[in-house]
Amino acid sequence: MFRYNTHGLLGIAAGIIDIAVGLVVLSRNPKSQINRSFFFVTYAPFVWITTFAFESLVRTNDAAFFWQRVAYASGVPFIPLAFFTFSRAWTKQRLSGPSIWTAFCWSVTASIPMTFYTHQVVGMEEYSWGRFPYFLPTAGGRLYAAYVLIPFFFFAFLSARNFYLGWRHASSPQERRQFKTLLIGFTIAHVGVSDFITGFHYDFYPCGYISLSIFISMVAYTIVRHQFLEINLLLQKIAAIFLIYALLIAIVTPLGFIFLGHTLSTLNNDQVAHVLAFCFICAVFISMGPLAYAYLTRTSFWLRSKSSTGLTHELKSPLSAIESSVYVLLQTQSRETISTDTLKSYLGIIDRNAQRLRVFINDLLRLAQIQNDDLGITKTNVDLNDILKDVIEQYKPQAQQKGVTLLVYADNLRKVEVDQEKIRQTISNLLSNAVKFSDHGTVQIRIKSTECEYTISIQDQGRGIPAADIERIFDRFYQGRHSVQGSGIGLTIAKAWVEAHGGKIWVESDGEGKGTTVTFTLPCT
Repeated sequence: MFRYNTHGLLGIAAGIIDIAVGLVVLSRNPKSQINRSFFFVTYAPFVWITTFAFESLVRTNDAAFFWQRVAYASGVPFIPLAFFTFSRAWTKQRLSGPSIWTAFCWSVTASIPMTFYTHQVVGMEEYSWGRFPYFLPTAGGRLYAAYVLIPFFFFAFLSARNFYLGWRHASSPQERRQFKTLLIGFTIAHVGVSDFITGFHYDFYPCGYISLSIFISMVAYTIVRHQFLEINLLLQKIAAIFLIYALLIAIVTPLGFIFLGHTLSTLNNDQVAHVLAFCFICAVFISMGPLAYAYLTRTSFWLRSKSSTGLTHELKSPLSAIESSVYVLLQTQSRETISTDTLKSYLGIIDRNAQRLRVFINDLLRLAQIQNDDLGITKTNVDLNDILKDVIEQYKPQAQQKGVTLLVYADNLRKVEVDQEKIRQTISNLLSNAVKFSDHGTVQIRIKSTECEYTISIQDQGRGIPAADIERIFDRFYQGRHSVQGSGIGLTIAKAWVEAHGGKIWVESDGEGKGTTVTFTLPCT
């Protein structure tokens, strides 16, 4: 029933990797339109790759035609629709409308001829690397090829156009780099279009399963990290991914030769399940490569040590101050009467550090809410000026103590519907960082309004941020290489609150010692 074929086994492994990645991303946030549409992007290629792989693994053409019908009945024509839907979801467009319904109707009608009239539109050819279908050089075959290819390229163009417009209209340098990375991945994915060359009866190796798997891994990695990577950073680390894959394949390959080399030569129906189970186990094992790498970069030993440093500082420092003050008070009380000034001084130390602990614990609780997707946004009509005045009054004493001047530039603002407490917390976190990392100069707070959004920026003249740190500045518990202050979760919380309101946030800095500007937007609802 089955035969040994390297191309077929590689296709099955790639297909299982793709759908496994899609399931992992979907499980991260099943309610997200982006995650659901990305799963669709992995499902349709999974059907295509695995069914075409079985065409090379089966022994007869009749069996190959069966898998061809399965491919088109269960998903292959939906690949353009999947990419088009994903492009609209990522650019925050509606997942409904005439264009979506047109793509869906085309996908359904394109599946009918191949499902019910397979022999009238395609044939099967045996190549040195495996078996592959081709469009018949008949009127029916040519007409069907045109009906499949023209809409395919049309919706591929619309998908690329969505990503391109997202790049052109991006409001921050980080967002422009995000779309640039996505366009590169999208281009790599469409190298798979070369499979159509083989479909016209040319002996050209179909490498579409490889290019699609690369694209899926790139997008999955960025979704799991909750932010896109700059392409140059991704290229710097791609060597590590290849090393991980090489190690996994080095473990699996000897076992595959031993097991499959013997079993496939004498394969019968009773052994088919064992072969498929073995292929599935190997594919799942290999698929851990990109996912393990994605999680490794977030929870590496270096990052854990940096996180521990921040957490230890934020917990132990105020606790030590409280313990020391209590110890001094107890020792003084046992020997002599405590003066009022001394008592006030040490009680002040205890109070300030208790407040510091309370703030830190509240931040941890907010982070727990974010991790559980329990954002709890409650919008009311508020005046941004009122929020800004309250926050500035809070940090004015600290700024004056450091010789930092707070300057505010605001347009005539209308009221806006936001969660007042969360936006206050966002501005507070950003202003706190600006004052904390400034030893002189000014901190400028600017608010600009347009018909569709508010833009709030906080610019300081402080220590600045190295380019290498900007890429991960919003990662939870991440601290720059030269930073030992703070827990590293303030910006993570700010990013979550802003995005929950439908806004964007980004950081700009010319480097160390050249100041930092943090900007975020809020839509006018």
